[in-house]
Amino acid sequence: MNEAFRFLFDNYYVFLCTIARSYLKDSFVSETIVGDLIYNIWKLRGRIEIKTSLKAYLIRSVKK
Repeated sequence: MNEAFRFLFDNYYVFLCTIARSYLKDSFVSETIVGDLIYNIWKLRGRIEIKTSLKAYLIRSVKK
C-alpha cells in the first residue's frame, strides 16, 4: 500500500468517523462513508484540487 494512502488513513480515519457518527448516530454507516471518502480521494488524487487544508477539506466532505 502506498505510504501517502496509509498516512491519510492512519491520521484521519478515526477522527472522521467520530465526526460522521455525531451526525449519523450509526457507527457502521459512518465507517462506510469515511472509508469510501478516503478511497475516492485516493482514487481521484490526480484530479482533486484542495484549496484549503486537507483536514478542512476532509471534514467538509464528511459533513456533506
